[in-house]
Amino acid sequence: MAAVDHLAKLLDLSSPATWPAPPRDTVHEVLGEWGPVGAELADLLLVRNGCYAFVSAFHLFGIAAEPTDHPADLVAWNSPTHWRSEYADLADGYLFFAEDVFGSQFALPATGDAVLLFDPETGTTTHFATTLAAWATTLFDDPAYHTGYPLAQAWQEHHGALPSDTRLLPKIPFFVGGKYEVDNLFPSDSATGMRTRAAVAAQIKDLPNGTTITFRTT
Repeated sequence: MAAVDHLAKLLDLSSPATWPAPPRDTVHEVLGEWGPVGAELADLLLVRNGCYAFVSAFHLFGIAAEPTDHPADLVAWNSPTHWRSEYADLADGYLFFAEDVFGSQFALPATGDAVLLFDPETGTTTHFATTLAAWATTLFDDPAYHTGYPLAQAWQEHHGALPSDTRLLPKIPFFVGGKYEVDNLFPSDSATGMRTRAAVAAQIKDLPNGTTITFRTT
């Protein structure tokens, strides 16, 4: 049986490109220092320069041809003056290139030899795949889990289409037991959602496991 090209399958299921086709030189300038996986990502973006898939639960950032502060632009999204600076050193050394419906970030390490998953609630990273092709294959192994699309679909059935550059955040954070249910979700623009959780992640990063955490609302 022939192997399935899951990157091609992802594009078949995705929206039109969110950005016009970028100059090849621009793409390679942005991704040229991100190793072999960065080269794979460059090839992907030259075919589809950003997109949404799985009822907008999955978002692949594209590259704008000119400098912009738009959050859907890969360069702007990774700017040190954007949300990532509020994670202190937790977000250092990564290129964030895609996200699930909750804003969990798929990222490349500085070595460019893997795909990692960055948890915005805790600022921790876990290994996800060794290549971009393997990343796509793993997405399709369990797309409901890796993109959150069943909850995205359920939320949209109640509230309407999820706007661009919007993610669904938990009212009670998942890492302290918040439920993966529509009633525990609210929409937030992507950058605000990252900043909100960065404040918590930066405070808990040195706490030992099992520490009691109290959340106060005003």
